[in-house]
Amino acid sequence: MTTGYNPPMVGSKTSKIFSIFMTGLLLISITGCVSEPVSPTPGIVPTFELTPYWTPSPSPKVSSATPVLRFASPTLSPTPTPITYTIVQGDTMLEVALRYGITLEELQEANPDVDPRILSIGTILVIPLGNSLPAEIQTPTPLSVQLGQIKCYPTGDGGRWCAVLVRNTRNRSIENLSVQVALYTLAGEVIVEGAANAPLNILQEGEAIALSIFFPGPFDQDLFPQANLLTSFPVTQEGDRYLKLTVEVEKVDIQNPTQARLYGLLSLAKKSQPANRIWLVGMAYDAEGEVVGLRKWEAANNLEPGKSMPFEMTIFSIGPAIEKVDVLVEARP
Repeated sequence: MTTGYNPPMVGSKTSKIFSIFMTGLLLISITGCVSEPVSPTPGIVPTFELTPYWTPSPSPKVSSATPVLRFASPTLSPTPTPITYTIVQGDTMLEVALRYGITLEELQEANPDVDPRILSIGTILVIPLGNSLPAEIQTPTPLSVQLGQIKCYPTGDGGRWCAVLVRNTRNRSIENLSVQVALYTLAGEVIVEGAANAPLNILQEGEAIALSIFFPGPFDQDLFPQANLLTSFPVTQEGDRYLKLTVEVEKVDIQNPTQARLYGLLSLAKKSQPANRIWLVGMAYDAEGEVVGLRKWEAANNLEPGKSMPFEMTIFSIGPAIEKVDVLVEARP
């Protein structure tokens, strides 16, 4: 008997079952073919392991910026640039120290080569302000003094010469006197203003000194002056910085109403230091007691202790006739 496989008849029940079976077998076979290439998943995993996120690979970029920050940080708080001040006429080291809010000793320590007793115009002082600069330099409140009525006189070129008398009513010597002078119109408008400095640095108790200023013109209207005190400081270490010099006016020759010539003698005590710098200021007054003339004189030679020195000077009036004169003196070691 011959045996073999006979496929079921098409259309029979068995044929339908056989078709379903074959279809399922075909699907399984296809699925196996598709999943075959995906099976090497372990080959993909090493790819991620070769790029680990915990390694310091980005560090070089971050660390390279760090030195830049450390290098730039000093520019945020640099060492202060030294502040300097140039001496002008009438300055003293005390005034400069007070102006910058430091002590006289601190200023002297910062300028050991500068003699505080002899300050030449143009001398440059180093201002020691430490590790920080002040937000604003404050001008100390001036000591109160007696400020006279300011008076102005027209000059030949149409300018104005103004003078005001300041009297030291305190019980100690003062120095660095200055006033602010302004010329106003009738409507109250300021036309011009400026600072007038005392011709001498020190003003002793009870003394009066004239401060003057000249405003070049011409001015084409009536102007009204006003003066306000700017600076006035107490004298420190007076005995070390100023010498007691006796001044004697021997003769006053008023040759004409607007000119007076003075003759006198300057004397220094035997126990004093030598006077290396001597200034004399002559002031002329009219009959009303107003200052009408001012002249400053400087000695050409030193004066040794126990010695005397003659002087003579001429004072001119800018306005009314000269009625009287007064003289003040200043001497430095």
